[in-house]
Amino acid sequence: MGKIRATIIDSETGGTINAKAQVIDSSGNYVHPKKAIQKVGPGQPFFYTDGSFEVDVNRGNTRITVERGTEYTPETIYLESSPKNNKSIEIELSRWNDLQEQGWHPGNTHIHYDEKENRPDERLHLDPRVENLRMTAVSVLKRWDLNYSTNKYPIGFLNDFSSDHHYV
Repeated sequence: MGKIRATIIDSETGGTINAKAQVIDSSGNYVHPKKAIQKVGPGQPFFYTDGSFEVDVNRGNTRITVERGTEYTPETIYLESSPKNNKSIEIELSRWNDLQEQGWHPGNTHIHYDEKENRPDERLHLDPRVENLRMTAVSVLKRWDLNYSTNKYPIGFLNDFSSDHHYV
């Protein structure tokens, strides 16, 4: 198996940025770092990254797709991997629009994690940063007797998950 080490870079600032990534190996399998937080639910699989990740891949063509919210253009790259061949790459994401500069503030006013979510605190910390959201509202949800993991958060501003640029 080969190893790919990737760093995600903001083309404007040159800094490392949070993102979500999908890695598909030559066999068509989704691969991810062992400890990465995974998307839960239907749709295409991806994992959250703080700006760098490392994965083991089979020999052959590997596809890596990286996304960051609605203001950045997604990037897909293809790499040829071989056993015992380690690659270090930088994936540059370009901002195509700056909504805040236009007086808009991207946000999600309906976010909740179901009973299958096993790391809600870590995911809630990453979601606004990965999606580049200025405001995130956690929805309290009561449906049958399902234990929605986000129902544990109190109503109001969540200091532990917010920052100067992300309000949860």
